[in-house]
Amino acid sequence: MPNLRLERVAAAARSRILRWETVVKNRIVHLIPSFRSAGVVSQLKIFASREAEFESHVCAIPTADETTAGEGAVNFFKSRGMETYVARRRWQFDPCAWEEVRAFVKRLNPSIVHAWAYPTEVYGWSAAQACCVPRFVVSFRSSAAAYDGLRTVWDRFAANKADAVVTSGESLKKRHVGRGLSAEKFHVIGNGAEAASEPALTRGQLLADLGLPENSRLVCFAGRLCRRNRVKDAIWAADLLKVIRKDVHLLIFGEGSHEERLRLFREHVQIEDLTHFMGWRDDWRELLPHFDAVWSPGTGGGQLNVIAEAASAGVPVVAAEISAVQDVVTHDETGFLVPTGDRAGIARWTLRILDEPARGRRVAEAAHARWAERFSAEACAEKYAALYRKLA
Repeated sequence: MPNLRLERVAAAARSRILRWETVVKNRIVHLIPSFRSAGVVSQLKIFASREAEFESHVCAIPTADETTAGEGAVNFFKSRGMETYVARRRWQFDPCAWEEVRAFVKRLNPSIVHAWAYPTEVYGWSAAQACCVPRFVVSFRSSAAAYDGLRTVWDRFAANKADAVVTSGESLKKRHVGRGLSAEKFHVIGNGAEAASEPALTRGQLLADLGLPENSRLVCFAGRLCRRNRVKDAIWAADLLKVIRKDVHLLIFGEGSHEERLRLFREHVQIEDLTHFMGWRDDWRELLPHFDAVWSPGTGGGQLNVIAEAASAGVPVVAAEISAVQDVVTHDETGFLVPTGDRAGIARWTLRILDEPARGRRVAEAAHARWAERFSAEACAEKYAALYRKLA
């Protein structure tokens, strides 16, 4: 009698071989948490706008309560001929959302699936397996020192299964390799940034739009309003600055789950007149040249994008002294670093930038030179292209 089990195994193997033979070479499916994930989207835009060699498509897996789809990013990708898709998830691991991702991957039949951030690794690896995609890439972008237990377990599993792992800095690579992951899989690709464009508004027009005096000094926070980005520290630092200077205004760009409690905290410390919630603005980068300083107090991976973008615009940065930031910022040389949670330090170094313009210019110029050498959009896109060529 024929061995039915062996026949089933042989049939599955033949099906897998046929599937591998029909994959579209140089076609990539990118999985991202949301089209509003500013850090991930900005890096994907950089690659998509420069590498015609690869055919890329994007699937976002946002939570069901993220009602806005990020129209600016969607339109950008579509203008490059990239198909976009949104698979909304009701909870962290939603079988219905996974089935949508799997169907998207199966229809496109790519040679590579790249999961850019948690929890897309969960959906990406399992969908790639189900559709017999030859290569799976995962990115570890977050510089947060502590995850919940489930995320740590899954990151380790995804890294072991991936053909390549991308990190934004050497320190992040060392942390994961120190957990027993294979160093050969890791590729360090720093966060790139486009060259600063000419502002659509003059500084005077911006101040007029905000209803601020002409002598106002502007500092900026940009990023998701969540716990890891420590936006509360920025508001607290602005309150400390208020004791010494009455002309420093903090502009907060972004949305997130902590927005309401941050607004309440702003009212509690009575700094509504100097702290302004700007919401999500696709043009915030165009306003960078008008800022006197950019603050990055958090530990989230997206803050590395903000630092690169500030450097491209020649604006000095005051940032939390975490290992991932130290990969790209040298204290008092290409930026100013303070211990995480040191609100007084943020205020103190910002005061020096404002009171010592020459020092601020020196640091900003050095940061811009380092960006041009190591973190330009062209350099970043070529590193991703080289990785994909190697895998394909």
